[in-house]
Amino acid sequence: MKRFSFLLILLSLAASLSAKRTPPPFLYPVDDGVYRFVVRENSTPDKKQVYKGGHVAAYLKVTGDLVWERYLYQVKLDPEVEQDVQQIYLQQMYLDEPNRLVLQNERGEWFVLDRRNGRSLMTDKFKRKDLPKKKEGKDEDDLSERTEPLLEGNFLVEVDPSITYGHQKIRVSDVPTGRLLWQRKITSPKGVNGGRSHVSLMILDDRQELELFFEDSSRMLLDARTGKTLR
Repeated sequence: MKRFSFLLILLSLAASLSAKRTPPPFLYPVDDGVYRFVVRENSTPDKKQVYKGGHVAAYLKVTGDLVWERYLYQVKLDPEVEQDVQQIYLQQMYLDEPNRLVLQNERGEWFVLDRRNGRSLMTDKFKRKDLPKKKEGKDEDDLSERTEPLLEGNFLVEVDPSITYGHQKIRVSDVPTGRLLWQRKITSPKGVNGGRSHVSLMILDDRQELELFFEDSSRMLLDARTGKTLR
């Protein structure tokens, strides 16, 4: 009986894990030299369990001022199903001519916006043949062998995948303008194996403190605005 109960527990845990969705696709901001386009967080569900998804914002690169922002679709949640597996995120975003910003979500729905004002170009006059095909290739380096970049608030944090002479380079950019705020070389605080321990996870809190977690279980705390070591 005990063995049967243990088997049921294992099956329950497996079912629970399978219900978890993979993390949302990471989309880098894109810009056309004048505007910078950024995918932001979806809204929180309202009392009717409906949330707005496909949140995209456009900034003027020179000043960082918000020019426009839009939510592209709505999602109705089933209260009987775990919320994680029902989330729908944008999965690609790129620029297209003339003056078009093209996005697609995980349901395969396309959205074509005017870069200058965010207005939808998919009107009644929009022909199906005008829908863009899925873009081939990748805009950025393959993320499978590197630490997932972090886009939080107005900070974009990136870590080089390689370690040179025991140091790994980290850089932080301003999201609305794309300007580099700072970059520096870091090494694992434990210094194990000559400091050759990669950053495995990054967390940015409301106080703008950036915590780095290394593969050797060490941690480092930095000021996200300046790169100064806090702990």
